[in-house]
Amino acid sequence: MFASLTGLGGGGQADDTNQANASAIMYAVLAFFGFFSGLSDSVQQFYSVA
Repeated sequence: MFASLTGLGGGGQADDTNQANASAIMYAVLAFFGFFSGLSDSVQQFYSVA
């Protein structure tokens, strides 16, 4: 759904808020999981028994 909304750029609609909302949500989710996956990886390496 994200690819279709960004590829169409609003699909010729006068108001392109759906595309802007999809971009904002997608990048927010990417930032959230990117941050916490890096954090959990660092914690896991700190407590690992090598």
